[in-house]
Amino acid sequence: MTKLMTVTKENGVTQRSDITLTKETAVTLSQNILLGRSLLTREAEKKGVVELIGNDGGLVTVPYHTLRMWIVRKNVIPETGNVLRDILDEAREEYRNIKKREMDEKREEVIDKKFNRVISMRTKEPAVGMFGVVKDPITKKPVYIENVKLLAEQMKNVRFLAERLYSNRYGKVMKSENKNLTLSLSDLRKYEERQK
Repeated sequence: MTKLMTVTKENGVTQRSDITLTKETAVTLSQNILLGRSLLTREAEKKGVVELIGNDGGLVTVPYHTLRMWIVRKNVIPETGNVLRDILDEAREEYRNIKKREMDEKREEVIDKKFNRVISMRTKEPAVGMFGVVKDPITKKPVYIENVKLLAEQMKNVRFLAERLYSNRYGKVMKSENKNLTLSLSDLRKYEERQK
């Protein structure tokens, strides 16, 4: 008769030897979390089974209450000695970080598109006179003039972008020593009198 190994949980209680929690099951659970799937849903509770996508792409099922108790009781994975709940928490945190990075990349992409649009915007427009668009008498083509408001807006955006991206060359570097100044009202009055 083979002797079953004893596993101690995080709280010091000996884990039952008939637990079917294995390293493969834990990896499958964490991979499903990384795919954005929720494990303990109401739908799974109604069915009584949590359906997971396995490593080979097949369907793996785990009884709902069994999985819930593994997490609540802080069962340990026998092969690794790690608590299942901790592994799932790490997988959730990694999933959140991945999603946050994706959102940041999307925002940067939108910002780049907006800045490129502003930077490449046309600042010259046709001159408009009393009788419509002014045309060159010789070539009969419209005369273009610089729109100062559009040019100022474009320069403001370019300056902002240059200060952020190329701060060594275009950034405003101001070094200041934070000194606490204590002034009394009499000092201010004396200063104002000297200025007059």
